[in-house]
Amino acid sequence: MLKKINFAPGINRESTQYSADGYWYNSNNIRFRGGYAESIGGWVRDGDSIAMGIARDLFVWTDYSGNSLSSIGTSWKQYVEVGGSLWDITQVRKTTTAISRDKIKTITDIGDGETSALEITDVGHGVVLNDFILYDNLSGASGDAAWSFGGINVYDELNGASGSGSEKQVIEIVSVDIYRVECSATVGSDVTGGSGATFDINYLANVGLSSQSEGRGWGVGIWGGADGGRGWGDAASISLVTGELRLVSVSNYNEDLMFSNSGGPIYYWDTSANMAEGIPRDGVAYRSKSLTDYAGSSDPPVICESFLVSERDGHVIAFGCNDIGQTDPNNLLVRWSDQDNPFDWTPTVTNTSGGQMLRVGSRVMGAVSAKSEIVIFTDSALYSMRFIGPPDIFGFTLISEGVQLLTRRSVINVANVVYFMGEDNFYTYTGTVSPLHSPIEKLIFSDFNREQRDKIFVGLNATYSELFWFYCTADSIEPDKYVAYNYSENTWYMGNFDMSSLTLDTPSGPPDGSLNRTAWVDARLRNETLATYVFNWDPSATPPVEQSAVMAHEVGRGVSGGVMPCFVESGFFDISSGESMSFVSRAIPDIQFFDIASDTTNPVITLSLIGNDFPGSLNSTISSSDIIYDKSTGIYSSTESGDPLTVQPPGNDVAVRARGRSLSLKIASNGSHFGWRFGVTRLDLRPDGRR
Repeated sequence: MLKKINFAPGINRESTQYSADGYWYNSNNIRFRGGYAESIGGWVRDGDSIAMGIARDLFVWTDYSGNSLSSIGTSWKQYVEVGGSLWDITQVRKTTTAISRDKIKTITDIGDGETSALEITDVGHGVVLNDFILYDNLSGASGDAAWSFGGINVYDELNGASGSGSEKQVIEIVSVDIYRVECSATVGSDVTGGSGATFDINYLANVGLSSQSEGRGWGVGIWGGADGGRGWGDAASISLVTGELRLVSVSNYNEDLMFSNSGGPIYYWDTSANMAEGIPRDGVAYRSKSLTDYAGSSDPPVICESFLVSERDGHVIAFGCNDIGQTDPNNLLVRWSDQDNPFDWTPTVTNTSGGQMLRVGSRVMGAVSAKSEIVIFTDSALYSMRFIGPPDIFGFTLISEGVQLLTRRSVINVANVVYFMGEDNFYTYTGTVSPLHSPIEKLIFSDFNREQRDKIFVGLNATYSELFWFYCTADSIEPDKYVAYNYSENTWYMGNFDMSSLTLDTPSGPPDGSLNRTAWVDARLRNETLATYVFNWDPSATPPVEQSAVMAHEVGRGVSGGVMPCFVESGFFDISSGESMSFVSRAIPDIQFFDIASDTTNPVITLSLIGNDFPGSLNSTISSSDIIYDKSTGIYSSTESGDPLTVQPPGNDVAVRARGRSLSLKIASNGSHFGWRFGVTRLDLRPDGRR
């Protein structure tokens, strides 16, 4: 007899695979639409540009001329992208001019696999490890003998190939006045330059960390031992990550760009002043500036955890920032600028600047703009912040206590509903907080790296009404899996794209990198949904290699450089009861193929039946057939173990050989030129004995 096999849409992992009768149980790179599983769209690298550092934010906007721009904020730098090219707009935090050449020394044998460095003396330099520094305005010329010492031409080393200055990265901090930078040439000896010639140093904003802290203070690192362990009076190991991850906030203020790095000031990039004919200008003068560096600025925050622009009323709002006259952050302080003036933060009777101290919790975790309010999360409460006008400007209402946002980037507002990932559940906010039941939450919350929790982020794919939460599994330091929610159809599914686990001990570089996604932006102003990913990673190098690139999603049906693996697998469903067995002789699959490339071969998917006699017994694939779709006739043919099976059209049935009490159905593909949707399949069953 023919038995119809149908499953409820979405993945269900609330229990075991055996008890998930009637549900799908596992998936990768598929979505559910209209109640049925289908393969997702492909992805391809967007342009050839490479950003230094690990990207933590991706933002898209347009200027008044209609130019489409995007900004990438990384753990090291801030970029503006136009037409596939990147411009570094990282702020110059400090400039030292007319440094004498005798402040440079060539250094050999610095260890860590490096043989050469340039040692620079600059009192109170303020750099941290891996900082970037621009050297320019060198007096003299490349051929001057005075610039040749230590066996290299130091002038060329600092002036760069273009003659407009060279960017170097700090590889060692000797003291508060001395540091060392990478040297591309091989230094012959330790030699200090002479006096006379001068140069300028432009220090870029301090870089941040790309990995979360393993701990702070007492107990960090290894205690005692002969292998470099710490004892009384010893500092923690410098190889141990001991700071907080740098997160980036980015927004536009009209056509201009604003951004901040967690624990730093708010920066402003004036689009019209820094662009010419739709292209960013190059040079130190055209980089971003702190709000305090603009004429007429008044008491802007010099340090904040995050910020956003309230588009409804034109205020810039900072969270976890310093109070006026202070330099230390107040983790529960919310401050805002004057209306339609991002530079004036001093409250007066003639403006709308102000601030408010929140009372519940110990720090602001994050915030998001909703239709008529700003939703603020502390580590133990949710507040509503609404514009009410003078004299109070904003009103604050405590909405809920005991609900904690997992991480700042795990919240999003879609169609006037705020979705967020909490400590142990998913939630929605529509005026009140409600749990968002997920049948795969147990799997997710038991398998992510809480130490790297700040790397979790949510992305929107509005075309398919999808939210993707990307997270690090227990063994990974960058997101290597995702959980997806279709908010129109209330279905959940999961996968990993082409991501894989990334660890501090495992370098990953092109072309075989793990491609971990790190930030996401919907196709609101671009034709495709975009995501940043880890392009190259090697923390053991000196300086370390940290590079990011951009991927365009929902492009074609393949993966950049190859095929896209995808599958969906069901829970076990009974085909017999008691001591009885059943034999499956054929399957009649209901499969729709689409987006078939005209110049490729016929699509192939694999239908597998997995058997199980009792709960807890070993699963085994007892039948697997490749289903080949003839795109010219619409008829299936199939093979099993390489042997052609006779098919009588137009039946489009597939001969299988499966015997058991319970079966699981799996549909998989590994192609690059087609998409598929799986409907209701029928199996031909008959009673059978054990042999």
